[in-house]
Amino acid sequence: MKILRTLLSIILCSVLLGLIFSEAGLRRQIEELLPLERTTDTEAGTGGTGSAPAGSGQNGNNPDTENSGEEADGNGKPRDASGLLLNRSPSFYYYSCLTPEEQALYDLLLEAASDPMSTEEGRGLQTGLDPGGEDFHERFMRVCDALLYDHPEFFWLYQGQSGFQFSYFSLPDAAGSWTIHASLTKEWSEYGSKMALFNAAVSDFLSDIDTEAPDAAVAMAIHDKLIDMVSYGDTSAAASDDSHTAFGALVADSSGNPCTAVCDGYAFAYEYLLQQCGIPCTMVFGYAGKNGEEASRHAWNLVCLDGEWYEVDPTWNDREIWREYDEEAWLLLDDAMNDTRYWNRIRHYLFNVTTETITCFNPDDSWRYEGAGGWVTFLESSVHIRFEYKERAETGDYVADLPPVATGTRYSYDMLVNNDWTP
Repeated sequence: MKILRTLLSIILCSVLLGLIFSEAGLRRQIEELLPLERTTDTEAGTGGTGSAPAGSGQNGNNPDTENSGEEADGNGKPRDASGLLLNRSPSFYYYSCLTPEEQALYDLLLEAASDPMSTEEGRGLQTGLDPGGEDFHERFMRVCDALLYDHPEFFWLYQGQSGFQFSYFSLPDAAGSWTIHASLTKEWSEYGSKMALFNAAVSDFLSDIDTEAPDAAVAMAIHDKLIDMVSYGDTSAAASDDSHTAFGALVADSSGNPCTAVCDGYAFAYEYLLQQCGIPCTMVFGYAGKNGEEASRHAWNLVCLDGEWYEVDPTWNDREIWREYDEEAWLLLDDAMNDTRYWNRIRHYLFNVTTETITCFNPDDSWRYEGAGGWVTFLESSVHIRFEYKERAETGDYVADLPPVATGTRYSYDMLVNNDWTP
């Protein structure tokens, strides 16, 4: 049983206090390396180079630029020679939203990411955009975000442990295309050891989950086990800390604290565990708090069940209470938390809800616990505000226009526990 650590009526605030958004560290790396450097020797056509982190793509048409290396499968799924990349998802949400040209770049970068122990360039990819221009920069950033949000197993890229670099000829060919080659900026020396730990933790987590049950039941079982297991981490931890990743949530943070994460770590872990069960899941980034003025950066999930999307915030559902009260107040709190039906509902208040509900949550009296000494509530009004695409330069989210709107209601928590649904 976890130590209870949050405020009675302002429980939501403590979850948000001082959140560190790990993409900031990643984004700094990208911005330091982009826009791409261009050679001044344009007549000689000696080429240019650029760097940044994460991606994937389809084969270029120029036979002189192709190599014998394996390509990605073409659906956002890597081909892994090491046997350590075990994402079982049949599809990837953000990949499916990209244009064919963006998917081609995604596949190219994905090939590089799938071999973390190599910095060799892969095959060539033709592009009609000047790799040194702003349009290519926008495409590249969008593809990087799509790949990182689709693949929680690339937690080391999200942290900025490595990145992508690519070279290109400074002049287009006769057809007006540039050919780019991608590789990692450096090898990830901990690949074998950390991926083995991660895969073992995932396998152990799922060992007692009935993955043959209906998807809605599997998703709830994973959610419940995850928030029981994970401890909320140090919000002052660096952006490169494992607490911002699925590794932190399922193995340990960078300080060695087992199963310790902050918001993006919770969300990445939930996404990956559902992916392993074939359940479509993705992430969304934005702000959350008591109101728009006090909201901080935050990350949560979107889950698709029977073709309908639902919002889930595993971080906020991980309710923890901390405060000293007088004896009478504590007895009432204790009664509430020991009321299994009531407390379970509190710990699912942002589980399988609509976008409308999570965007502006206003608890009614049904969320109160009433006892002989009065009533108590653990919830208050709050907001979850998604990043906007037009603000991508400030937020660093270049896929903010892509997350789906959740309208599903069939598999809400109340419907599931009351058996008001049919598999």
